[in-house]
Amino acid sequence: MQSNTVLEWFLADLFCAIDHHGKCSVTWSDFNAYVIDVTMQGKESYYEETPIEPYTRSTIEADLCDTKKVIYHGGLDRMVFVTGDNHCNLVSPSFKIIQEYPIKPSYGNVLDVTFIAGTQCRLAAATSDCVVRLFDISSRQFLCSETFGVSQTALHWCERESFLYSGNRNGKISCLRLTDDDKRCHVTETICSHQSTTTAMLTLPDSQLVSASLERDIKIYNPATHQEAAALRGHKHGVFSLSFSPLYNFIASSGFEPQPFLWVPNASNSKPFILQDHDPHTARIVKVHMVMGTPQLLTMDLKGILKVWDVRTLKVHSTISCSEGGCKVQDFMHYDRRNMVIPCGGVSAKKDHMAVLRQNLVGRGTRPVVAVVILNSIKAFLTC
Repeated sequence: MQSNTVLEWFLADLFCAIDHHGKCSVTWSDFNAYVIDVTMQGKESYYEETPIEPYTRSTIEADLCDTKKVIYHGGLDRMVFVTGDNHCNLVSPSFKIIQEYPIKPSYGNVLDVTFIAGTQCRLAAATSDCVVRLFDISSRQFLCSETFGVSQTALHWCERESFLYSGNRNGKISCLRLTDDDKRCHVTETICSHQSTTTAMLTLPDSQLVSASLERDIKIYNPATHQEAAALRGHKHGVFSLSFSPLYNFIASSGFEPQPFLWVPNASNSKPFILQDHDPHTARIVKVHMVMGTPQLLTMDLKGILKVWDVRTLKVHSTISCSEGGCKVQDFMHYDRRNMVIPCGGVSAKKDHMAVLRQNLVGRGTRPVVAVVILNSIKAFLTC
């Protein structure tokens, strides 16, 4: 009986601590906020939290301009910039062009590019002539191609399954497998996924494919059967970009809305966390990017406004402009090794300089709280 009384006192004190607004009621949001404050930011925290440092705008000398897409390969420490005239340039960390890949004018516009990792690193490029072409990174030689009946608008390489996923403007996704000698790639399966243009794809750690399109739904597929396993519904219009954080188990997405969305994959009836800011984006978000190993989510819109979000608090940390002269940003890349954000799309008035955003220190933060247990005997929280 005495232990029950002590427990009641403890719960009453806990209720008052959570109900700091004095509303005489507590929601799950209040409880979650209290747990995060106590375990991650409180005086009794066992972890030292590294704050997120702000980005600052600067320029670097570069012989690249008018770029519309950029991708990065961490193993090679190389980037590929796709220019407005459809040249695919392999670029060094000093932002000097190492080599150019032969995308002929007759191929049409470059719609998407991706690296294919393996024993030989290759580059895949989808062009508007309905062909996906593969090139060898080291020799710059053309390897093979696959011709489709419709333009391929999004590419994604799944290293674990050794699949090159190629989504088209009709919403279907093809699974391409390469032969061992890289002399041929062939379609092994077609996934009837969306009813509109495929815009982005990624794979989760368990090899589940996630795809987005100009329709509203984000879809997740079983890796064995490629059948739809879940649909994430919340966007009112099309979705343009996807990113995933293994550390926090969030899928980030952006569409026509001025806010990014966060999703918990494979949760039944999952509803998005919509990240709000008092000064939201005023143009379409071109890309979302979860910075690996940190709580940072980066979003950038067509006007070149970068917002750094903290997914622990679902709030914006800082906002900075990187655009000049009203130029539209079409893509950006986070260069992890140099703590740098590189926007592309003619963001600098000087053709020999490139606007970048630097960060002195990437905030590593603490690990997320995934479970909480109340230990009555010692009146404490156990978190993991």
